[in-house]
Amino acid sequence: MSKSTIVIIFVIYVASIIMIGFFGMAIKVYDKVKYVKSIEIKVEAEKPEFYELRNMGKNDKGDNEYYLMVYFDQYLIDPTTNQRYLPLSILPYVEYDSGDVASEEETIKFSINSSVDLEAAGYIKLDNGGMLTCYDSGFSFIINVSPAKSARNGANAKITVFVIYRT
Repeated sequence: MSKSTIVIIFVIYVASIIMIGFFGMAIKVYDKVKYVKSIEIKVEAEKPEFYELRNMGKNDKGDNEYYLMVYFDQYLIDPTTNQRYLPLSILPYVEYDSGDVASEEETIKFSINSSVDLEAAGYIKLDNGGMLTCYDSGFSFIINVSPAKSARNGANAKITVFVIYRT
């Protein structure tokens, strides 16, 4: 091999190291996927006597399970319509597998599981923000709380709601 061939191979070798180093340093992961590890539930209301939330632990699927007793004897009255109602806020606390907690980017889905369409019948109203409003008593239903995306097994919460009238 001649000197010029060795010099050309050496120049190409050094240029390739510089190019790979330059472009390799510029590559970053911008869409890091964080998986939801678990969802803890808290409830807020105007008065603590409106409800009782019991943590029942994890079910056989690994999801957090809760019993929510809504005491309708503490109802409020809408002054314009004279309708009885009881508002509650369901607050999910999201924990990711990375150890981070709650993020604005995570979308939580609330869905009702009941044999009767309680929303259409006018007994309850549940919006996408977790605001639950009860308009009557004497029924129960299940609220499934789950992340809209990037979930692992056991990343959901199940709330069994009992709306009762204490005497």
